Amino acid sequence: MVVGNKVLKVAKIILAHMQSIDGRGMVEVEDGVNKVNALLREKAINNNTIPWHTTVEFGKGSQNDKSRWMISKIGEECTKQEVLTTTTECLTAVFEAKGEMLNAWMENEKVVRMLMPVEPSKVARGRRDIGKKLRDENKDIKTGHRFPKLLVGARTTGLAFDAADHTEAKMLVEKGVMWEGV
Repeated sequence: MVVGNKVLKVAKIILAHMQSIDGRGMVEVEDGVNKVNALLREKAINNNTIPWHTTVEFGKGSQNDKSRWMISKIGEECTKQEVLTTTTECLTAVFEAKGEMLNAWMENEKVVRMLMPVEPSKVARGRRDIGKKLRDENKDIKTGHRFPKLLVGARTTGLAFDAADHTEAKMLVEKGVMWEGV
């Protein structure tokens, strides 16, 4: 995108919510867009830069628990990390206080979604705890930014998580993943 004589970029950031986004959640996310835009505008005024603008699509993901934030009008001098850090600060200010935000990450086409069968787990765990357990038992694997998710039925029989890339996914298929010591 070119505005005036400046080249501007667009970035996509995924926000994972603690629960599925229902009718009430949609209203809260839409209200959050205005608040995030106001925070980004304030940062731009303080830094004497062009204000970024966000739009959102929600109800993404297998359980409608993600929203995709399109950030536009980003100056070409900004790195991906700066965009992620600044936007995540604003998202955190708006959503984490309400306990609605799980985490946020920059959309990455290299990530491979993995499904792993696991023994039924009698201990209920949150997604953060599952991610910590997976990393603790498998120190050498690289995962994506999205927290793992238990596939819920009568009992848990699967785990969905992101491998960092195709090479990592291939290695995990060949080697396997440790879960509860097995």
